[in-house]
Amino acid sequence: MWVDPMHDMVAAEKAVEHKWKTNSQISSDLGTNYDNNIKEFERETSMIVKDSDNNVPVLNGAQISSALSVVQQYASGAIDADPAIALLTASGVPAASAENMIKKQKVTNEKTTA
Repeated sequence: MWVDPMHDMVAAEKAVEHKWKTNSQISSDLGTNYDNNIKEFERETSMIVKDSDNNVPVLNGAQISSALSVVQQYASGAIDADPAIALLTASGVPAASAENMIKKQKVTNEKTTA
């Protein structure tokens, strides 16, 4: 008998979509435990997020505009790194991500003092 794993997965998705089967039943059919799968997925995802140097949260349009403005001001030399990080954090960017964004940004003009 020929087995088509892709067809089996599509059939499983359709069965769950139409509520003919639950995710737990599909997992059981595959020889796994749905609850364990979810816990393992969450564990793996948190490891990836913690390990990522480029991790930036989902921001709304106003937060993105604010963060972009801060990075541009830092890049032009208008503000220093510490205030830039503080402003990014205030706009919703986690501190570690804000520091990462500023560290990776090249400053094109040095700030002039009057």
